[in-house]
Amino acid sequence: MEAGRNNHAGLKGYRFNPYTGIGDILLLPPTFTRDGRLRIPAQQPHAPRNAVRVEVKLIGTRIDFLNRRVTGSDAAVLEIDLRKPFTGADLTIDVPGTGTLLVTVQVRTFFDDAVSQNRKYTAAEIMAVVEDYSPVSILMKAHQHKQLPQLLEDMPFEAEYSVIEGFTVKRE
Repeated sequence: MEAGRNNHAGLKGYRFNPYTGIGDILLLPPTFTRDGRLRIPAQQPHAPRNAVRVEVKLIGTRIDFLNRRVTGSDAAVLEIDLRKPFTGADLTIDVPGTGTLLVTVQVRTFFDDAVSQNRKYTAAEIMAVVEDYSPVSILMKAHQHKQLPQLLEDMPFEAEYSVIEGFTVKRE
């Protein structure tokens, strides 16, 4: 992973569980749109045969890296009943504030009311990194630079000067 100062986009795709990714459970990958919506296509999630449901959690966290603080967060949860066909769904988050938005998707498999302790059926990864670009305008004032002959004319001295190949020489 290549991420660092002012390069937060490198966090995209980071797996919190190195053994299992979202694509190992949700065989058709979800997509995140810029308006804060996670679209999960219709599919049958990969789970052990005695599992009863799969929980998909969309977590949005807005972080101001410059001031080192979390400025907002939101989460949405969807439970997919594995005994019924899944027709697809959308999850939405709204995280106001300033800073970079990290969008994390967590998928967990449940047996009755207990979450699976098998790392093959639990996954979480950073799905998107949305940078907060605030418009910064830099106003630069153009200075008119005086040429050497003009500088010589503006000098308050009474002595005579002459220009020789870019150098100023005072005559005595």
